[in-house]
Formats: sequence, C-alpha cells, structure tokens
Amino acid sequence: VFANSNDHFGVIITVHDGINALVKKTLHIYIEDINDNSPAFKGLPYQVEVAENENVGTEIFRVFARDIDRGNNGSVTYEILELLPSDNNDLFEISKNGSIYLEGQLDFSISTIYQLLVKAEDQGEPETKYSTARLIINVIDIPNKPPEYLNSFYYVRVPENLPVNTSIITVTAIDGDRGINNPVRYSINGMKAFTVDQVTGTISTVSLLDREEMREHITIDITAFELVEGVKDLSASTTTAVTVLILDINDNKPVFYSVHGVATDSFHVSVPEETANGVPILHLFVQDLDQGYNGTFEVFLTGANSTAFNLNQNFVYNEGILTLHVANSETLDFEKSHLLQFQICAVEVETQELFSSVAVVHVDITDRNDNSPVFDQDYILLEVSEDSPNGYNVTCITATDADSSNFRRITYQLLGSDSVLQTFDVHPNLGTFYVKNKTFLDREKRQQFFVTLQARDGGGLATNVQIEVSVSDANDEVPIFQRNSYAGFIKENVIKDIVQVQAFDRDQEGSPNSNIIYSIIEGDPAKHFTINSSTGIISVVKPLDRESMDGSLNGIINLTVQARDCGNPAHSSTAQVAIKVEDVNDNEPVFNQSTIFVAVTEDQLDQCIVSIWALDNDVTDPNRLLIYRIEDGARGQFIISTEKRELHQPAACIRVNPESRLDYDGGPRRYRLTVAASDFGFNPNTGYTTVEVDILDVNDETPVLIGSSLSNVFARENGRINATVTAIQAFDPDTDAELHFFIRGTECLDEDEERLSSSLCKNWFQVMEQSGFLLYSGSVDRESVQAVRLRIQVVDYNTVLSSNMSEEGHIKIIIADENDNPPEFTRMENKSGE
Repeated sequence: VFANSNDHFGVIITVHDGINALVKKTLHIYIEDINDNSPAFKGLPYQVEVAENENVGTEIFRVFARDIDRGNNGSVTYEILELLPSDNNDLFEISKNGSIYLEGQLDFSISTIYQLLVKAEDQGEPETKYSTARLIINVIDIPNKPPEYLNSFYYVRVPENLPVNTSIITVTAIDGDRGINNPVRYSINGMKAFTVDQVTGTISTVSLLDREEMREHITIDITAFELVEGVKDLSASTTTAVTVLILDINDNKPVFYSVHGVATDSFHVSVPEETANGVPILHLFVQDLDQGYNGTFEVFLTGANSTAFNLNQNFVYNEGILTLHVANSETLDFEKSHLLQFQICAVEVETQELFSSVAVVHVDITDRNDNSPVFDQDYILLEVSEDSPNGYNVTCITATDADSSNFRRITYQLLGSDSVLQTFDVHPNLGTFYVKNKTFLDREKRQQFFVTLQARDGGGLATNVQIEVSVSDANDEVPIFQRNSYAGFIKENVIKDIVQVQAFDRDQEGSPNSNIIYSIIEGDPAKHFTINSSTGIISVVKPLDRESMDGSLNGIINLTVQARDCGNPAHSSTAQVAIKVEDVNDNEPVFNQSTIFVAVTEDQLDQCIVSIWALDNDVTDPNRLLIYRIEDGARGQFIISTEKRELHQPAACIRVNPESRLDYDGGPRRYRLTVAASDFGFNPNTGYTTVEVDILDVNDETPVLIGSSLSNVFARENGRINATVTAIQAFDPDTDAELHFFIRGTECLDEDEERLSSSLCKNWFQVMEQSGFLLYSGSVDRESVQAVRLRIQVVDYNTVLSSNMSEEGHIKIIIADENDNPPEFTRMENKSGE
C-alpha cells in the first residue's frame, strides 16, 4: 500500500500460481470529501491589548480557524455573534479573512475590557458546520503629552506613476515629555494613496500616482503619538502637514470632446449643400491632460474628403476649442454625395512618445431645390392603335429630378388643344399616358395628334416636352390554315424535314397584321421538332427514339401548330400534325445480369439449373424477338433451351446435358459459360452474359483405411488406461465426409500367433470413434496374451450414394514385456546328510 496524497491511495495486488511469473496490478483508491469536520480555531486562547486612542479602522487582531475538509466544505467565513458589554454592538467588525477592525473610538473610562464571541462557519453541503471562540480585548489607558516634530514643515517633489511602495520622505518626531521619552509612532490620516511606517515615519506610495486624476499639490496629515508602556496615547499626539508636489510625465494622449463635454472619437454634423466657404459647421474641444511640452500637439485633417474643410488652428497647448469651416463649397453637392467622411488627427509634436488620437467626422449633406425635372428625350414619338379602349396605357413618360425628398416629387399634366385633351390624358403622379376617349381615335379621320407634357417638381420648377402621337391600323383578321390536319412519316434516329403547313391572313398586305409566324405550341415537350417560323416546314432537330415513346401512342406524335400574325393584339389559329415514327433495329439485347452465379450438385440430372433472360428495347417484331445459345465454356456438359415468359420475350433455361455426368472429384469444379442472345431484325444485334457454374460435391465415395496406419505396433503391458497406442487414419475424397472408426473383432494370439480365447484380451484396447486414436482400455498382461489382432472399419455417416463403410483392415499389437513378476521356484527338494 502506498499513498500519493491524503485522498489518493494505491494498493498493489499480486497473484502467483507457483508456476508462472508473479502478476502485479495496482488498485487506485480516491477518497471523496464530505463535510465531516468543523472549523477549528488555532492559537487559542485569544487576547489582545488595545489603546483607548487606537485609530478607527485599525486591524486590532486576526483570528484563524482551519477546516481540514476541501472545497466549499473547507471554506471558512467569520461572524461576531456577541459583544460584552453590549452597549455598542458596532464597535468592532470582522472581515472574511478573520481580521478584526476597530470601528468606533474606545474609552477606557467606559469599559476596560471587551469580550467578542466569534463564529467560524464552513460552506459545506447539505448543511454547514461551525465553531466559536472568545477574544478578550483589554483597553489600555495612555498619558497625553504630545510629541514634537523636528521640522516645522515638510515638502517633497515626486513624479507621477511611481512604483508602489516607493519611499518619498521621512518625518521625525520626539516625545514632548523629555524626561519620559516614550517611543513615538506615526499614522496617516485620510489619504489612500500613501502610507506611513509606524516606527520610522517613512511615507511611501500604496498606489500609482496620477497627476491628472489627483491634485497637483497634495497635503498629507501625519499624526505622531506616544507609546506609553506600549500603548498608543492619542491624547499625546501632534499632527503635521506634508506637502507633495506631483510632477507631470507624458502618460496621456490628446482626447476629443463634444460640446457637451463627452469624450468621443466620432462627430456627426448636417450641412446644407452649397454652403459658402468659411462658414463654421462644427465646434469641438480637444485636450491633453499632460502639462507643458507633454500636452502640446498638432491637429490636422486627413482622408478623401478632408480638403473640403479646414480648422481654425493647427497647434494646441494642453487644450483648445477647434472650429471646422467649409473650405470648398463645390464639394457640398447633395446630388453627388449625401455623406462626406474624413478624420481629425491630434499628434504630440515635442514628446518622445508622440501620442496621437483620431476622430472621424461624418458630414451629412442636406438637399436644396436647385434642379429642374429632366426628361430623357427632347421629342417623344408615340403610336396608338385605333381600336385602343378607354384607359389604355400608351406608355409611361417620366422625368427625373436630382433633388431629394419633396423637391424631387414630380407631377404631370398635358397642355394642348381641346380635341387632344379630350382624347388623351396623363396620370398626374405616375406619368402614364393613356387613352381618355376612344371615340376620337379614328385613323381614317385623323392620323396624328400633337400635345405638350409638363413635369413640375415639389419646389415649383417645371419642364415641358413635345409628344407626337400616330394612330395605327387595327388587327382584325385571323390567320387560316389551308388544311385542318397534316401527316408526316419519319424513321427513328433520322434528322430531316417532314412536312410543311401553310396559312394566310387577309389583313393589309406587308403590314405586321398580315405577317404570319409559325410555332409548335403542344405535343413536343422534349423539343425533338422545330418549325420554320416563316415557311411552316416542320423538321426533326433531335433524333427520335421509338423505344422511349409511350406505347399507347403506337408510334404517333400529335403536334399542335400555331399560325400567329404580328398584329397588336395578335390573332392566331391552330392545326393538328400527326407524325408516325417508324422503329429500326437499334438496340442490342441486354441480359438481366451481366454475370450470373449458380451452384449445382454433381448428381444433377436433366433439370433447369438457372433461368436467364434478355430484353431488347426495340418495340416491333422482329427487332425484339430473341434466340439464345451457349457460345463457349460448356465442354459438352450443358445445353440451353427456350421457355415461355411474360410479355413478348422468352427466357432461356440452362440444363445439364443428359448424355453426360458432372464429377466434382474428377473435375472440373467450375464452368464459365458465355451465353448469347440475338434478335431477328435486319443486321441482327447480339448481347452477352456470363454464367459462372460452381459444381458442388455429393458424398458418393467410399472411405478407405490408410494402410500405413495399420502397421504392427508395440504396446507395453500394464499400459496406463486411456493412453494412446497409435492413430488409425482413413481417407474420403468427399468434402463433407464424417468418418467414424469401429473395432469389428478382436483376436488374442500367443508367441506363435496361435489363437487364444478372445475373452483374454477383448477389453484391452478401444478406438476413439471420431479421431481414430487407439487407446488402452484395460489391464494388458503379456504373460497371458503375447499379441492382439484387431479388425478395424471406418464408416462415413454423410454418404448418400454408394456404400458408407470401408473394407475391414487389420492391425497387430505386439505386447512388450515388463519386469512385473518375481522368480518362482519350480520345485523344492529336502536332502539330509548323515
């Protein structure tokens, strides 16, 4: 057993069986903590003496309790449970670390001793544990002759950012009672940045001094008091002032402020476009809190848009108000840019650090109405059909205004004669030019109208444009096909012209109304056909595949052809075109599998061992009719025949040739047949597949004893029961042979191989049925039998054809003698002499 820590133990476990090597394993045990210990105070009993003039806030004592548990179970907090006497319960306070502070002024005349009952409690779960201890506080009375300082005033100069705990000056006082000469101690009053050594009077820094955050001149009050018999005598104390001048170092960078006094690095201002040069647009304040050269810096503008503005000054000493003026009014163009952005940089010029700051100025340009509406054309030509209905939108004419907001809001109106204003109008907001009264649209009476369109923006600026409106002829005739239906013929996979359709239109010759365009609008989703839009000739542009067509269509594709004129609105009519697609022999037969695997036993006779089939995707006879044959690999052992199958295609059945016989043992054990399927089409197509035939063994062989394992063997008499004498072996070429060995007879022999009674040695030996091992099964005695001959036979339990038993074999076991008999006298004679 070993321990790495209080909560981790290791146990080394060994095991040994007396033969093999010793095995070692280490079991690691980790102890989980529970809250089973209470905090225990250390250093008891607690007692302290405190002078009655001890400063408020002074640490007078520190208690300590330890909880040996871990984590929250061992985390200890402190609390004052009781104060005796209890006339002022706020006189003392205890912190988290056990420090006890004086929070009120002691008075020896009121109480000379106090008792505090302190509680130490852990943070364990599910419940906490605690302990208590008492602290005895003795209040010490003091004399009151004040000390005297050796110097009448103290003054020191120190740089800001001094390291913490740096000594800056020492004050010295002696006891005003010259004859007593009590030790003098020092304290500092109300100054968190400094501390004083109680004994030496050395004043040191307790935090970094920052001149910019503190006053430049700091007065520190140091109180010197006597120790009367080791107790502070606050009545005998003297206070002196120490003046500290904090010297500046360069530890601040320039900072930008808004007019509200908030530090910022981003300013936003809005300026009307075309504001005159020299106009102030922004006031800001910039300051470097350092003094003198440390606070002197340069300010300047930078950035893509900075040249449009300038500053009222470029050098600032400590602090200053900057005014940003317009320097290039042409840049303030709302239509070019709504926003200008640049930076104001402030960089120190006379310091080694060259501290700097950057503020981003965002100038939003506000718009003025300084642009009139603009049309994109100086003269507008329009055309309207004479059959246009009331409210028909001829066109939408709009103007643009580079100004923004209400200034760019444009309204429209028409100016012209009464006849024009009765016929046309414009939408006041959208600029849509439309037919107001179709009654006045008569191309035979009036072919043109002239009108003025006015656009006015939100600021009152207006622009006019002239409009010329031409009245066009209406399309009122429908194209008519010469025949109601058409027919065409095409072979699959051929690209050529098939048939031509024709239509005529009685509208004005040479006009769009009579110009006919042909198109296929239905029946050709795969886009196999195209039609010449002018001549109406239908052609195949993508080869057709008769096999992919819906069989119910019987190879006929019905197209709907449209003849549409170019009028507005256009009129159209349709005609049906039936196209017959003729099948060609363009598909090879494809077998259901590219390679087929089949296993057949060697005793298989005239039966179908596998059925295969192929499909020819051609859709008409004889292109899809098939014939099958074995082209290679049969070796005369297999034949193929045709049998009926669903649909049109027959299947092929592969059989074992009834005039031959498969032999697994003599081989071959695998045949690779190449089977072909050919159609009856013109230029027949052929497809191939491979049939892998594995020959499976059938247990049809007689087992045979191995003669070498039947040779004469020697066996010692008195051999151990179940000990092996020899192993008898047999062979069966079948793969699933299950051989069993048997003793069919026993002969007991003497030295001359004459037979003895079989009962003498019948049970001396046995053979293991499955392994063939010959074992001792009884007590062997050479003195009674000198040799044993066994008749052995092996049987195959899995034979299904032929005999399952081998011929019997013989094995002779010669018994070897052992010295297991003592000598015996064959006769005894008594002779007596005279």
